[in-house]
Parts: sequence; structure tokens; C-alpha cells
Amino acid sequence: MRHESTLDEEVQVGLKFVHRAGSSAEAPLLVMVHGRAGDRHVMWTFERVVPPVWHIVSFQAFEPDPIGGWSWWQMSENGGRRPVIHQAARRLAQAIRSFCEARKISPSRRIGIGFSQGAVLLSAGTFEGILEFDAIAALAGFVVLPLETKDANRKVKVFIAHGSEDDVIPVERARSSVEALRGLSIDVEYVEEPVKHKVGIQGTRALGNWLSALS
Repeated sequence: MRHESTLDEEVQVGLKFVHRAGSSAEAPLLVMVHGRAGDRHVMWTFERVVPPVWHIVSFQAFEPDPIGGWSWWQMSENGGRRPVIHQAARRLAQAIRSFCEARKISPSRRIGIGFSQGAVLLSAGTFEGILEFDAIAALAGFVVLPLETKDANRKVKVFIAHGSEDDVIPVERARSSVEALRGLSIDVEYVEEPVKHKVGIQGTRALGNWLSALS
């Protein structure tokens, strides 16, 4: 069952969030990271494909976006320069640590799923060591690797789903991400389907299978 964060929890964690408790303190934790102009609720549609024993938390970004909703950085900032992305990643990392402390959980593994801007944030933060995830899913987004790719964390498993008709982030960026990851011998699963800037039925089903395989 989904629960809204209380005001006290938001002060302690540093971000607003919704969450679902797992079956034990050590159950895996899934962190949902929305895209530009989203909120803590928009990613919850993927809850149905997450193993029922896992903890889930979906955080809300901290920057009010001019077009509505909340973003992790303003797109006017050169589309997201690395220092801006890293700043957002550190803010998210602290929120995750504080959430685990507040809920008194010690997840056996951590998995992140990010949509669009959230995918960029997750990948950049994870591969540059700011965020600690065992696996990440980039949905309708792309992967940002370190400038020195030899320093990339090659143990992270990656899932990428993208629409061939995406008119926000061209599918070529997702394909390039897959090529770069495979070039580093990083375990990546890729699903492409004829949809726009969204995750369709095929991608959602594949995501669920990928998550179940991580259990």
C-alpha cells in the first residue's frame, strides 16, 4: 500500500516522497526518480511490476519547473551540466540514506528506475560513485558515463527502454548508450518499441521481468 510522507519525515529526509514498505528490513529497495516537471506520484504506475516483497520509494525533485511540476535541475542550465547533475545526485543520495535511517531498513540491494531526466540523474550519479545502486533502469532517457570511462562501475546491471518515435529524446541517444555500456562490458538489456516519450506495454513487461530476475 502506498503511503505519503509526513511533514516530519520530509524534514528528516529532505525531500517529499511516497513509499511502500517491504516484507522485511533487509528486503531490496527500489528508488523511483521521475523526469522533468513530474512529482512523487507519476512513477507509481510501475509499482505493479515490482516484486511485492520489495520496499519502494518515489522522491519528488526540489526545483519548481516553469512549465509546472518539479525537476532535478532547470533545462535552461545547458540541459544539465555535470556539476548541476552531480549536485542533484548528492541531494538524492542523502535523501536515500535518510529514508533508510527513518524507516530503519538495511536493504540487501538497491535498484533505481529513472524516467527521462531521472534516467540521466541515476546513471551519472551511479557511474560516478555518488549514488549506490546495484542496478538501474533508464526509461525514455539515456546514460551518462564518467569522462574517464575506465572509472565506471562495471558491476551495475542496466535496463534501457526507449520509444523509436520519441520526439523529446531521440532514440539514437538510447542506442548510443547501449553501445557505450556494452563497450565497457556492462550488463545491459535493451527494449525498443514504437511509442513516443513514454514506456509502452512491451517495455513495461520487460522491466517487470528484469526486476524479478534481480530478486
